[in-house]
Amino acid sequence: MRQQDDDYWLNLSDTFSADEGAGESEHGVLIEEIGGVVPLDAQFGVWPTRTTPEALHEPLFGDLRSQRDETAPLNTYAILDAVKFIGGASEFDECDLPSKCLFKGEMAEQLRDVAPYLFELSDAAELTRRLMTHLPDKPSTLTSLHMWGADPGIYIRSGLAFDEIWLQFRKFTRIRDARRAWLYFRFWEPRVLRKLVERLSNKPKHWLWRMFDGVEAVVLVHTGKAFRVTVPQTYCELSRGLKICAEDIFDDLSAVQHSIFCEDLAVKLGDEKALSFSLNEDGDLASRISDLSMHANSYGLKDRKSVERYIVSCHIFGKPAEAIPEAYKILQENRHELDRSRQLLNFAFQYLENRSGRM
Repeated sequence: MRQQDDDYWLNLSDTFSADEGAGESEHGVLIEEIGGVVPLDAQFGVWPTRTTPEALHEPLFGDLRSQRDETAPLNTYAILDAVKFIGGASEFDECDLPSKCLFKGEMAEQLRDVAPYLFELSDAAELTRRLMTHLPDKPSTLTSLHMWGADPGIYIRSGLAFDEIWLQFRKFTRIRDARRAWLYFRFWEPRVLRKLVERLSNKPKHWLWRMFDGVEAVVLVHTGKAFRVTVPQTYCELSRGLKICAEDIFDDLSAVQHSIFCEDLAVKLGDEKALSFSLNEDGDLASRISDLSMHANSYGLKDRKSVERYIVSCHIFGKPAEAIPEAYKILQENRHELDRSRQLLNFAFQYLENRSGRM
């Protein structure tokens, strides 16, 4: 089983409706970008070799003391997703670090290679070096050598003991919906967690903050950037005892996944001036993609693939797809959205070919 085969909650980005933006993002929660982070290379001829980039050493392994208990040194933990490793959980067998799956019993066995695992990291560990290394001349799937760019998990600084951290975080791996059905919550996706914290930062009382109780900071590394997230202890205290409920977070997660979709598609398109016909001409490309995704939604295109095909078609046309009579007819047809969006994109490529032939 791989990540894309999991249930809807594990792959929430497959279906969404466009969202117009998040609320304010301060109010005591601190999200700091850690500047100057450069991943490790092969370090040929270097001795002693490093296990962490210089800019990340202090956030991850600095000799800090907990603000909640100055006598307690901070441990460094990681929650890593086995699905991001080409060999799954078997790659953890010889890492020689304290580790434990966040799932238990039969679930831990059945989902072994797609489950989250808690590790107590060491500054001297080979796994730490691998997580922080990028070898551009090697395949990204060669996770036995390098993991930078795979965004495999999150890093935690806390004075809590290993078993305490394990008990605390495993509570959030599954959450119940209104029908009391269990849904998986992939909070260990660093990009998702950062955006989710941003959206909820103006709510001092929310069950998500229970995750940060006793946690000094969480370090999130994704898309080549690093962030340190600090949640006030007062938020954690206000949120103790709150019921962990999917309905309290579902809309925010959908909006987060939509934001990530827009950012990723902007990278694919590559040209910041693309889609300049959008009414949001003063916004960045991701904002223009978000606006056009609402157009797609209005034609019943809500699946991620359908929305992407619609937006790429608009990019090819140089105008909204519905402004082209033949494309508008396709959008109006009474067929499944994936079929309509596929035909729309094929028509857009044909349109481009015909236009190129006339030049």
